[in-house]
Amino acid sequence: MDVFLPRKAAVSITSRRGDVNVNERDGNLDISNRKGQVAIEDINGNAALNLEGSSARAERVSGNVSIEGRAKDVDLKEVKGAVHLNGEFMESVRLSEIAKGVTFKSARTDMEFSRLDGELDLDSGDLRASSLNGPVRLLTRAKDVHLDQVSGDVRVEDENGTVELQLRSLGNVQIQNRRGDVQITLPAKAGFQVDARSRGGDIESDFGELKIDKANDQVIATGTVASGGPRLVITNEHGTIEIRKGVAVAAAPPAPAPPKAPKALPAPKAKAVEETEN
Repeated sequence: MDVFLPRKAAVSITSRRGDVNVNERDGNLDISNRKGQVAIEDINGNAALNLEGSSARAERVSGNVSIEGRAKDVDLKEVKGAVHLNGEFMESVRLSEIAKGVTFKSARTDMEFSRLDGELDLDSGDLRASSLNGPVRLLTRAKDVHLDQVSGDVRVEDENGTVELQLRSLGNVQIQNRRGDVQITLPAKAGFQVDARSRGGDIESDFGELKIDKANDQVIATGTVASGGPRLVITNEHGTIEIRKGVAVAAAPPAPAPPKAPKALPAPKAKAVEETEN
């Protein structure tokens, strides 16, 4: 179903079967769709989608986007408002460049964060995201979690999956996992405090300031790095904890001075020579 309506008006659409495409609108959208595909682009307003066995794609939306119900594929790009996803998502969810808060709630995953400058890709067994801005809260299970270039406070709870967290700038961090490894990578020159505990696993650290003690089936790492700062609390059962130091990015050396140009012949007085750029 291709919808052609006056450009400036709120739109409400209900489609039992078939596709819905809405482009270049000034006004809010309210769309209900069953067993089809919904595609919206260049919307100056909010978009609320209620799906039942449908897929959705939204790109360049100036307001908020909310999706509820049972969805297949969901792909949202360049949303200047907030994104709210609530329901069951049977295939994949892809997000890119979301300017405000994101909330996601399903039977297995409860997630929220304040902004997404990069991309997020979530399916039944894997969650990958880059350039997240906190505070980040993620509660899930049976899912491998890979979060790169994260800023701010972070709280992650998982089980039966690995957790990998790479921080761009530090806030307070709390990670709790069961039956899966945890790896956290911290800025090379950051200051922080650590309280890490692994039961039935091990702890490895690139930071010599941390004291690692082993007692019975538990390994504990504690200490303060540099001048201290945010607090990192990590607990794991039946899995290893790795605390890694990120690679410091060296400043680029100054560019060498260009060689002196050879002495030029005098220019003819009638016509000056203009400089050009290579």
